[in-house]
Amino acid sequence: MLKRLIPDSALYSGVDCVVGSLTSAFGRAKFFSEGWGPCDAWTSHILNWKSEILVQHQTRRQKSATEIGLSWSNYHVSRRHGFFFREGRFVSPVVQQLAKASGRSLELPIESAEARFLLASPTEQLHATTPFVLLLAGTGEHTYSRRLRGIVEPLLRDGVGAIILTNAYYGERKPQRQFGSKLRKVSDLLALGYTTVEEARVLLHWLYDGGCERLCVAGVSQGGLHATMTASLFPHPIAVVPAFAPESACYVFTRGILGRNCDWRSLDADLPRNAAASNALDHMEHVLQLTDIRNFPAPPPPQRAVLVAAEHDLYVSPSSTNIWRRHWPWAELRWVRAGHVTGILFQSAAVCAAIRDALNSSSSSSSSGSGNNDNTTSSADFVQSVTQH
Repeated sequence: MLKRLIPDSALYSGVDCVVGSLTSAFGRAKFFSEGWGPCDAWTSHILNWKSEILVQHQTRRQKSATEIGLSWSNYHVSRRHGFFFREGRFVSPVVQQLAKASGRSLELPIESAEARFLLASPTEQLHATTPFVLLLAGTGEHTYSRRLRGIVEPLLRDGVGAIILTNAYYGERKPQRQFGSKLRKVSDLLALGYTTVEEARVLLHWLYDGGCERLCVAGVSQGGLHATMTASLFPHPIAVVPAFAPESACYVFTRGILGRNCDWRSLDADLPRNAAASNALDHMEHVLQLTDIRNFPAPPPPQRAVLVAAEHDLYVSPSSTNIWRRHWPWAELRWVRAGHVTGILFQSAAVCAAIRDALNSSSSSSSSGSGNNDNTTSSADFVQSVTQH
């Protein structure tokens, strides 16, 4: 009845507005209540890290999760469907990278130092030939539950395995003084993105080194942006599915709805003396240019990217889709009738379909001989590393 009285555009955008307003008015904390943090130092470190990857993209071999101390716990097989679940963890490679960074006093919160993820396989007997998707967290996805119910379980029924990564600063990795998803400093946002992408690269390398060539990285909202960054910095062709994703964090935290949840008073008071602008809003735009997908190379072909966008999304810039299309002209764009919030809550089927199609497309390219040619031995190691620990 409500949909008959209210046009779709007003209904979906209205939900975005209402959720944003309620969060702003009644939230117990705001983003960045402790100011900027060491943004310059994080920016310099991240740019050096990215440059090193790009310069050595074809020759550098990333350490896999096994090599940096992967451990398993919580073995579980679903009685209802026979699905295989196991939680894994490893020390984030970012910890060592930061320790080696000379002249900088950067570190992750102790709670975030250990990466945690859930591996889900269609069968208890894990096969390296199983297609896998790595799902990255959107803003506020502190647990596995929403991604598990909405995306992973339907994919498992179709024979697709998944890994769900818990972000640094989220869930069990959340710093004690942080309230919910409200990062205390702007520099925490940079650290979260960098850590997520590097840990995602580690897990993709582990799957690829184990013989898995049909790989996809995906996520909604913030997770979709991080998925594209990960695909851009991974040396092998993989599928990528960003859903309801911005082209950067810039609009989201300045002129978008989440901008209402930023502590602009604290940010203005803490504005660095060498700031690129005279006010917090303009300086935020400058700092978050680091997160713009246009500052990352397009992923290597052959590759399939399926972008899922909402027609009435108020969290993402109106020009975001055009930016995506210009930077990735070969990517497929799929529109859904939703806003940002309703898209995340009710359009999981569209995201699942995009992941299935992207993986099915990537199977033809991986079978052409361009992928991992040494997966007989590594496949056995891969299976044993999960099932025998």
